[in-house]
Amino acid sequence: MNKHYGRKYGRKMRHNKHRLMAELLPKVEIKLEEDKDFPLQDHAKGFDHINLEVGFGAGEHLALQAENHPNELFIGCEPFVNGIAALLQKIEQKSLKNVLIFPDDVMLLLRSLPGHTFAKVFILFPDPWPKKRHNKRRLVNKANLGFLSTKMKQDGKLLLATDHDDYFEWMQEHIQSHENFEVLSKTEQEWLKKPDLWTTTRFQEKANKDGRISRFLRLIRK
Repeated sequence: MNKHYGRKYGRKMRHNKHRLMAELLPKVEIKLEEDKDFPLQDHAKGFDHINLEVGFGAGEHLALQAENHPNELFIGCEPFVNGIAALLQKIEQKSLKNVLIFPDDVMLLLRSLPGHTFAKVFILFPDPWPKKRHNKRRLVNKANLGFLSTKMKQDGKLLLATDHDDYFEWMQEHIQSHENFEVLSKTEQEWLKKPDLWTTTRFQEKANKDGRISRFLRLIRK
């Protein structure tokens, strides 16, 4: 996986979000110790499955999933501080007890976890890095998918989404020949179909206003 290239801070946060960062984040934050694997199983006791969302933005989708699947543990990776604060606000408002946050590069987390951990993985609207010289920074590529697949359970589900036409073609190119995944969505009608449990994020709303089309790719771990 790529190191984080994007910004970590946005507009100034209000007092309540600063409070959540100081009081709630330490209770749900995944902290890694050097040269030690994260004891995820200690946190996963009592849950049926463990799921991962990479780059959760403001946390709309992750919070919805967690609220509707209280028996599953959801881990969100997001280095953007304002996004973390937004998800913390949802965790508090909905009294969610099944969310953990890793506020850094997902690669660091994956390296510290055992294989066959995740039942579902979501990578929704990752930064498209549209300039060709920046394409190498794209999160979705064959090498990254290969490493991610080692952390997924057999028959685990991977959902990819983008509103960037070039990135969508890039995603297809990198998943079609991937030996560890089977592509389930293969037609335009299937690509345009939203997942059954879905909420439109602010990023998708912006894309809709700009006339960009959101497409979804569904894969299963072989």
